[in-house]
Amino acid sequence: MLINAQITGEFSSIEWSERNRKSRTTAVRKVLGADDNTAYIVKTRVKYFVKDEILVESHDLNTMRVKKSAVLPLKYKNKKMQFEFIVFFNDRLWLFTSYNNSQRKKNYLMRQEIDTQSLQVIGDLIKVSEISSKSWINRGDFQAVISHKKSKLLIFNSPAYNKNAADEFSLTVFDENMEQLWTKNVTVPYKDKLFGFEKLVVDEEGNAYVQSIIYEGKAKKMRMGRPNYSYKIFSYTDLGTTANEYPVRLDNGRFITDLTFGINRKGNIICGGFYSDENAYTIRGTYFLTIDQQSKAIMSEGTKAFEADFLQAFFSERKAKSGKELANYYLDDIILRNDGGALLFAEQYYERVITNPVNTGVGPPQYQTSTRYYYTDIIVISINPDNSIDWATKVPKRHVSTDDGGYYSSYAKVVSNKKIYLVFNDYPKDIPNLNTNKLVFTLRNGFAALSVVAIAPDGSYEKERLMLNRDEGVTSRPRLSEQVNKNTLIMYGDGFRKYQIGKLTFD
Repeated sequence: MLINAQITGEFSSIEWSERNRKSRTTAVRKVLGADDNTAYIVKTRVKYFVKDEILVESHDLNTMRVKKSAVLPLKYKNKKMQFEFIVFFNDRLWLFTSYNNSQRKKNYLMRQEIDTQSLQVIGDLIKVSEISSKSWINRGDFQAVISHKKSKLLIFNSPAYNKNAADEFSLTVFDENMEQLWTKNVTVPYKDKLFGFEKLVVDEEGNAYVQSIIYEGKAKKMRMGRPNYSYKIFSYTDLGTTANEYPVRLDNGRFITDLTFGINRKGNIICGGFYSDENAYTIRGTYFLTIDQQSKAIMSEGTKAFEADFLQAFFSERKAKSGKELANYYLDDIILRNDGGALLFAEQYYERVITNPVNTGVGPPQYQTSTRYYYTDIIVISINPDNSIDWATKVPKRHVSTDDGGYYSSYAKVVSNKKIYLVFNDYPKDIPNLNTNKLVFTLRNGFAALSVVAIAPDGSYEKERLMLNRDEGVTSRPRLSEQVNKNTLIMYGDGFRKYQIGKLTFD
């Protein structure tokens, strides 16, 4: 098969694999990761309309060809197992499946290693944990999180939903050899319906952290015109034997609309996000604070309202000067820098349900309902080590699609060599003004260009259109991408009945 030549831009280049046949019944779930020579992806294939097969596939990063593809077993002793996830951890592949025992009302999480050469499961099937289950549908939830330096793995288990019972969950931490370090069952004094999990973190010492949102009375963000929620971070340290909780709040009447956090090298909790002066759905500015884990005191705090110059990229000059708040922005990530500062990433996202009459010519009017997905501008915020806000940059984009969940929408990010790179599908023509907010772009397969934005340490940026999707016969899906080292992003893309793996590198 023909292999695409490498496409080189000013500060990035991409090489796509051979074009592989894509079945209508097969979909890529995720790029799992890569070692020095091989990238791994996981796919789902619908079989007989009622049964899903899980496939894992390896791609040679030197030749950019498929090495192996294998269907994973989802049965044990004639009992059907439910696929949960695959993790690529310490250059090893691990398959996690679950078995729901309806008689005992238990859901068991199991693991088994996948050989990276043959892609066959090896070794024994080992039980990782168990949670209570009410039915096949309401059977609880399992999640996996890997530490920043990939030395620890956290498995989080949430039992079947029981709205009036106290919320429960369990945590299990493994080392780089998949040896269990500790496990802990936790019950919090909040009803299940009023307690939500938002983020999980495990650090290199094996300490686990849970970010939660807690509602008052009803699970609504606003009640009687005021916010009806608060944020807390729960920590489980010393091999799970020490538990603490940390309320996250701001003074001066400001309330947090979005929160994310990380753990720095000193073990302090670093929180960042957006705040509002008006309600729970808009943002006035950004904040950053540091919490001492031992004393629970806020060591430092910084807030900054968005300035008029920044807001003019979104609104008219009059609205910008009045301090109009932004809406529908959601935090994606926080990256802690070595100097003690941090970077925050957010994207505007919203949906609209549209109902239109359909003229059939027979009988009463018929109506057709569709959902339109909007993934628009990106905001990147740099925070200084003293918690003051260094700069905030808006990167304009506008993805609009219908009834597809935003298949080709959103973006991927890479932080490398003191620069930030954002990768997304973009308008296929040159845009003289990068800061325009009037661009309307309906995202369709083929009708797009793969663009890369490079943000400098001072917040300024430049953009290059790396390739026209129509010319290359492939459209990337940025949300499936995975950064595998400091300057390489493994991407997935597809076209008509074909799919490809891309290796995007940065200078």
